[in-house]
Amino acid sequence: MKLACIENIRRQKQHVERYKRQLARHRSGEDISLKSQKTFRKPKQEKHLKSFQVYKDVLFDEFLDKSKKLQKLTNQILKVLSQVWESPK
Repeated sequence: MKLACIENIRRQKQHVERYKRQLARHRSGEDISLKSQKTFRKPKQEKHLKSFQVYKDVLFDEFLDKSKKLQKLTNQILKVLSQVWESPK
């Protein structure tokens, strides 16, 4: 039990020392290490640009043509199904 308490205190001291070093680097204007940069969130603007690039590559004319074809096919299928259901067996 005492060993676990001593270990927890040691970890807390290490954490405080690491925080002090990062704070000193930040105040001096030095770049923060890559490890700590990974924890920061990326700006929302980059995320927006990525999604915009994906949507920019879609050809909307082809999509509309294919959707019209799908509408025609589904209408044909529905007509056939309604005829089958109406016919007596």
